[in-house]
Amino acid sequence: AGIPAPGARDFFFQSACRAVTTLRAGRVPWKPTPREKVLLVGQFPEFLEEGRRRIPTADTLLFPFMPFYQSRPEDRARIPARARGYDTVVVCLANYNSLAILQALRGTAARIIVVSALSPVYLDEAPWVETALAVYGNSADCFRAALAALAGDFEPGGRLPVRFGDEPRP
Repeated sequence: AGIPAPGARDFFFQSACRAVTTLRAGRVPWKPTPREKVLLVGQFPEFLEEGRRRIPTADTLLFPFMPFYQSRPEDRARIPARARGYDTVVVCLANYNSLAILQALRGTAARIIVVSALSPVYLDEAPWVETALAVYGNSADCFRAALAALAGDFEPGGRLPVRFGDEPRP
């Protein structure tokens, strides 16, 4: 459904862009090479759809948002097994379920990029992740903004609203 006000679509996208926060700059900006095999993994169809718009050659893997506090054993087995065939895996991190999937991906040879949705607190449990951006919603605009920042279309200017461990607050 469209937003009925003229200019509203652009306004909300620009607002989402202003909120994108670089958590770990590792591979930012990142644009996949023509031969790079990319897998998009997440719990939101909007993330996968926006990812495919940005990276048309990427494959996608959707898994359920629930259960919230744990992942299903079959997802912890099938997702890393599939990821082993890719150069880069872009994961949407949104709850403990997706955190368990992210942790299971650590053993794959794929390079991992995280788009943290809703709250960045789960990333504190994965200090090994080198590339991560945060958005604070789960709309298509949020995911489009994160992927644009990841690609280097703009430099994220968002500020982290929480402090991890002993890190100084920005």
